[in-house]
Amino acid sequence: MYVGGGGPIEWKTVKVPDTVRVSDMRMESAPAKVREGGLIRGGVFDMATYRTVAGAKVALFQRTQPQALKQTASTQTDKTGLFEISTIPEGYYQIHVYAEGYAARAVGAFDNRSGHACLESDILISKAASLRGVVADEKGNPIPGVKVSAQSTIGINGLGYKCAEEPSVATDAKGGFEISSLPEGFTGLNCTAPSLHQQTSIFELYKVSNRSWEKREDIRIVMTGTGSVRGKVVDKEGKPPTRSFMVEIEPKGGSKLGSWGGSMQCKEGGTFEFSGVPPGEYVLVAQPNPMTEGEASEPKSVVITTGCALEVEFVSDNAHK
Repeated sequence: MYVGGGGPIEWKTVKVPDTVRVSDMRMESAPAKVREGGLIRGGVFDMATYRTVAGAKVALFQRTQPQALKQTASTQTDKTGLFEISTIPEGYYQIHVYAEGYAARAVGAFDNRSGHACLESDILISKAASLRGVVADEKGNPIPGVKVSAQSTIGINGLGYKCAEEPSVATDAKGGFEISSLPEGFTGLNCTAPSLHQQTSIFELYKVSNRSWEKREDIRIVMTGTGSVRGKVVDKEGKPPTRSFMVEIEPKGGSKLGSWGGSMQCKEGGTFEFSGVPPGEYVLVAQPNPMTEGEASEPKSVVITTGCALEVEFVSDNAHK
């Protein structure tokens, strides 16, 4: 909720229900110590029991590169599960929580660019569990060296649970994998390898549990080979375009949830290439970028099979400005 002056709401008449907690993060409402720097405080709780977790590490990270974080401050919860980090310098931070036996969690962001922000937060963490399975081809042959990553992970409270580090492993010589340090709940699996496509739906959710009485069968992920389609855009004389072009590819009949497709900007000379295309029927269209109505090419249909490398040429009447 963003509260600004001069708005239509008369805040003096607003009554807050007992079941709603209001966190006022304005500097003028913060404790005196916030004037010396940002402040984060709260508690860490077990997601299943709501009991406090003593000795949990709460750490602040700042991004140094697109894929790199640097820890800048940390503390531990006391015997009552409470923590506090004060005198935090100006900046934008990520909050991570770690505890023995629990799945490390990336809680969210702390925006202290004002230098005097205050955040009060109760953090839920889940006991760690693992998920195992096998990656194979359509004939059942195991595929080694496939990267298997957990995605769209959900905790037992039905809400998203972002792990502090990407939970991923590579399949062994028998195509087997086991991802540990996942929170109890549900997760999806995304498998990647050169020239392979995950045929098993990436939207499938798998149960993650530590309960000994729950029978757990190994997950089976099927991957297929792929093909490629490349080509170029030319004018009627076979010369490359002087305009910028892009090419789109989508399944015959149109895109739908979970289908493969994409687009790309043509390179200098009007060339393009789509690799890692799953087997199936596709339609390609080339068009200037930007374009006006009627400048797109006639669609071209192709059939992709495993290992194929198709060539496509678009002849455009609109190759030049």
